[in-house]
Amino acid sequence: MTPKKPRKAPQPATVSQCVLWAERGQELLEQTAAGAHSGRVEPKGMIVARFGLPLHLCQPQNRRCHQPGWVYRQIRNQLFELMAAQQMIAGRFLGDPLPGRPQVRCARFSPRATDAYADWAKQAVDILCPSVVKRTREGGFSKTSMGLGIILGDSPELIAQHQWCEPAKVGNGFVYLEVRTGDEVQV
Repeated sequence: MTPKKPRKAPQPATVSQCVLWAERGQELLEQTAAGAHSGRVEPKGMIVARFGLPLHLCQPQNRRCHQPGWVYRQIRNQLFELMAAQQMIAGRFLGDPLPGRPQVRCARFSPRATDAYADWAKQAVDILCPSVVKRTREGGFSKTSMGLGIILGDSPELIAQHQWCEPAKVGNGFVYLEVRTGDEVQV
């Protein structure tokens, strides 16, 4: 029996690489579904924001829950930096979160499909929410959860979130996340 080769640490993704993934993800979703069980959801509304993200930053929840807190924060900070940079490049800045019930579509292009309820896009969707400043026990304001403020919150009442996996070749995987206007407010 031959010993397994150790896994290589993933290379940090560049912003330009993420922008290319976002363009590629949009192109792939405009084509017909590759598999009968892809789980694609029809888009609702206009695209407000789109992001391409590396697979290693969008981990399934069962892998993420056993990590120390500092690893979780490090991954979240890397995601925020990549997503904020893509927003700056696109020139899209919103003053207020989207009204109504926006649609958030998350597609994972990967050689392996995750479980249906793996919730691998949780941190990325959390970053779409507004920044939150939390009080510490001492009464200070040191804990800050950075966000882009595109959506009001991530509860099912506030957004229509959909996650699914699409096939990709080994080494060519990425995550595509898009925010659409979705259901407009009825006044």
